[in-house]
Amino acid sequence: MLYFIVNPVSGSGYGKKALEKIKSVLIDKNLEFKIFETQYAGHATQLAKELSEIENCEVIAAVGGDGTFGEVLNGMDLSIPLCLIPTGTGNDFARSIGIDFDTALQSIFEKSESLVDYITVNGRRCLNVAGTGFDIQLLLNERKIRRFIKGKTSYYLALIKTIFSFKFHNAKIVIDDKHIIETPIFMIAVANGKYIGGGMPISLNSIPNDGVMDIIIIKQMPRIEIPKMLIKFLQGKLHEEKKYVEVYHCEKLKCFLDPHTYMNLDGEILDILPVEIELKKGGVKLYANCLKKEEDLYEQDIKTIYA
Repeated sequence: MLYFIVNPVSGSGYGKKALEKIKSVLIDKNLEFKIFETQYAGHATQLAKELSEIENCEVIAAVGGDGTFGEVLNGMDLSIPLCLIPTGTGNDFARSIGIDFDTALQSIFEKSESLVDYITVNGRRCLNVAGTGFDIQLLLNERKIRRFIKGKTSYYLALIKTIFSFKFHNAKIVIDDKHIIETPIFMIAVANGKYIGGGMPISLNSIPNDGVMDIIIIKQMPRIEIPKMLIKFLQGKLHEEKKYVEVYHCEKLKCFLDPHTYMNLDGEILDILPVEIELKKGGVKLYANCLKKEEDLYEQDIKTIYA
């Protein structure tokens, strides 16, 4: 039996429309399936847990955006294959691995299974990117402004406000239990995928099945340099700013921040700092026919690299 967990409001309602196409295709192929629609935040986690306990569960397909994917990942038994069918607004992890709605659905019929890494943040599973710093404050400011001003204007006003009001955080970062970094930071991202925020390239060299996670540390800089840094970020050229940006590859990370702030896990804002983050190599059986086989990557014997 194929089980689908659908967020009907994902992509401003695209998830609901996609549901009809999914039904049509599955009926045409004469496949047995059941569809469950989420009704509230966290519902996908509950559904994934319940469906994982059913003996005839062949695959769980998450239909939605990165938030829905994260919820399903945190509820399901990882011995069961997972299929990600992107219908969200950002679709950052889907973009990272090169799947779209049609190719994801096709992978179920082909049973094209690949092992993919994920990360845990204080035990919570995260598939794409976990981060903290400037992006958290920007998001919180945008939410406040959005109450009064809608559309992209709210984002640009929040961006201006955050540039001038953002407080840098003093960070202590321990990489693989041996390399310690203590520095004021602008932003930290722990990346398994390549993009955040609907296509912003935070870590273009990240590969979700290479056995390492990429740590991007953007250090404190003069406030006048922030717009330039953001432009480099949007261009996917953070690695060129060696004065303020450091990149590490590792399997474990501990992070302490002062003053206290929140953390973003696949689009969900959580109050969980300080954190212990660990890579789970090949921990997800993902239906995706576009990934390079994991054994080809792992054979490279990638070591921890300190930039």
